[in-house]
Amino acid sequence: MTHPLVRLVSALAVLAGLATGVSSAAAQSAAHHHPLELLVAPDAVGLIRVDMAVLRAQGQLDLLAPPVGDATGAEAARRAALRTVAERASEVLVVLLPGTPDEPPFVALARGSFEAASLPPAPSGATDVVYRGFTLRSHDALLGGFVGTQTFVLGDSAGVRAVIDRMTTPQRGAGATDAELVRLAADVHLYTAPLAAAMRLSPAHQQEVAGALPEGAALASVGLELTVAGRNLNLRVVTSFPTPAEASGFARGVTTALRELRRSPMVRELGLGALLGSVRARARGAVVTVSARVRPQDVRVLTEAAVR
Repeated sequence: MTHPLVRLVSALAVLAGLATGVSSAAAQSAAHHHPLELLVAPDAVGLIRVDMAVLRAQGQLDLLAPPVGDATGAEAARRAALRTVAERASEVLVVLLPGTPDEPPFVALARGSFEAASLPPAPSGATDVVYRGFTLRSHDALLGGFVGTQTFVLGDSAGVRAVIDRMTTPQRGAGATDAELVRLAADVHLYTAPLAAAMRLSPAHQQEVAGALPEGAALASVGLELTVAGRNLNLRVVTSFPTPAEASGFARGVTTALRELRRSPMVRELGLGALLGSVRARARGAVVTVSARVRPQDVRVLTEAAVR
């Protein structure tokens, strides 16, 4: 089963390569009066947003959009297209929609200045589709394109069309309607933090994480917020449970596990003691907040460990 967060990264990796920037002038003029949060599908189950300006200012653009480098052929074209969008986007929002647990449909939206954007030729098998005056490209079950000069959208075909419907009608949408998702998005400052995520867990995903929880506990939702503090990053993870007792048990379990992990010789060898020592888990009602301070050297160690 593919975790939604992993599939989200894969979605961003192909976000640029499927679109064409041709659309009617009338459609363009109607497209830019709706904040991204109001374009979210009412039945959304997950939201992930990246402030691209902050990402670029921190010198981390390569993490999301690797340079072309020595890539060739289709890979070089894909990287160039992704870089085109990433360098011009001010924010990226990925909306996860209800669907099968292993392959949830999604819609990714990028807001920015795309007037001079230039994308590679259409890949083999792609077809152009005109919807409400916008020329979109359909390929590998995804539909995508520039909606005017300030918005790029890619994802599930029906979801993309629904976004364009909301963008081109005078009435603003209401955004997500799930009360828990809305609460969690506000808690992690989803639309103002440099990087934030909020997700409702399906029963299948609850079963996946059950082994890491106290016996009988069920994780209902999870959110993440990453902010910048000088050269350090502040990470905050917010989890909610059905009952306060389950939340308290989870917080105690995190504290105990961290205490044992800090004693590990490998942790001392890698120099991650300060990172683990900064982690705090606090329960308030049915919600647990886990916070940590991540230093530049911690990022380097974790990155190196991830690619080994």
